[in-house]
Amino acid sequence: MLTYESDKTPISAYLNKLDYLKTTCGETAVLENLGLGMLSKPDSDGAKWFLSLSQADKMKLMVDYEFWKSSLTERFQKDRGGEPC
Repeated sequence: MLTYESDKTPISAYLNKLDYLKTTCGETAVLENLGLGMLSKPDSDGAKWFLSLSQADKMKLMVDYEFWKSSLTERFQKDRGGEPC
């Protein structure tokens, strides 16, 4: 559910889904599941991106929702040719 595939979903739509989940389930629940969600589909863009990050960045992502959003936007917005969220 939280895997990211840029060829199927614009980053803005994915981030909107995360914001909805944060509102309905809580930030802690989203943070606890985002890393696993990214890795749930190993061939996805999201998994490849996540695995390429430094250990320090992965650890920061586990506790900082806004860092997730800015990191995902920075990496994937340019692939879609849109404006940052």
